[in-house]
Amino acid sequence: MITFNLSKPSQIKEITFWLSSVQQYSPRSHVFLVGTHHDLKKCTDEYLQTQNSMIERLYTSWTTLIQKNAHVVTLHRCEDYVAADGSRRPLVFWPVSGTRGSGISQLKRKYLQVARSINPASSQYGTPGFLFITPPHHSPKLTRNRH
Repeated sequence: MITFNLSKPSQIKEITFWLSSVQQYSPRSHVFLVGTHHDLKKCTDEYLQTQNSMIERLYTSWTTLIQKNAHVVTLHRCEDYVAADGSRRPLVFWPVSGTRGSGISQLKRKYLQVARSINPASSQYGTPGFLFITPPHHSPKLTRNRH
């Protein structure tokens, strides 16, 4: 999981750095982009769509650059985000709020579904794992969780 604060666009621009780090050190990882602070007033549906477009462009550019790699990380998108008007809108990231707990159960459900689907015996490159990244203010902190 690569987390970023939705209210800080500068963190969104760092997503390609973190994707590249995961690609370099764990190319078979499953990645969830998680946008935190979804409960802030600033994070309207229109704001989320704007951020989603920016992240989609960054991700598309990044995948174009690394397509020559045989094993690319797998990005799991939030396909069932429910907007304020009740409509479902797919997003490239998972909007969550630790304060209100919104979005966490959907993310957890998908995470567990993906974790259960991984077959470690089918890989000649080792067990696919999950890498949890919370971009700090100054120094990177990586935590690897294998199952």
